[in-house]
Amino acid sequence: MLYRPNSAVLLKIPAGPGNIPAIGIRRYAPGDGNRALSVMKRVFIDEMGWRNTFLREAVTALKDMLLTHDSKRELFLLAESEQAPVGVMFLKRKSARVAFLRWLTVTREVRNRGLGKALLECAVDFSRNAGYDSMQLVTVDSLQYAQEFYRRQGFTETGRRRETVWEMDMVLCFLTRNLGHTPESHVDGTKEETAAEI
Repeated sequence: MLYRPNSAVLLKIPAGPGNIPAIGIRRYAPGDGNRALSVMKRVFIDEMGWRNTFLREAVTALKDMLLTHDSKRELFLLAESEQAPVGVMFLKRKSARVAFLRWLTVTREVRNRGLGKALLECAVDFSRNAGYDSMQLVTVDSLQYAQEFYRRQGFTETGRRRETVWEMDMVLCFLTRNLGHTPESHVDGTKEETAAEI
């Protein structure tokens, strides 16, 4: 993998044996909103069977994020394979010192190729350069593989809370990672972190 922060393509995962195509990771460009939503639909609605309420709320959240997007403090990446979207990552500013990983999603056909880790590494590198001290995220208890992935990448769980999210009963898991600047700020699940932050 070759990381090029000032290039149109930030990182490229080489093609695999046989006919496995390369994957490119690039910054958001106008018109990418629908491409990002197509990734979330394929993963959360088609594959995992979540309710369409999730996608409707994701559309609203994405519009709001793009309207207020600060490219110096926030990062929106799209991963593509043969020009089809296969992954998305959106990192937003939570506070002056805390970055919030809003979405990191990879479609089934490109899993186990290091794409999720590559997207997260881009987010961590960007966050450090932007001056953040910690990164936080919220996932759900039923996504055990996601929790394990984040723990392997240095995140620790700071709290859980049961909540009705997108018309589904879920246990929210709050995770944080110190980025090495100052002692980390923890998400404790008792303040403003709700389903709207997922």
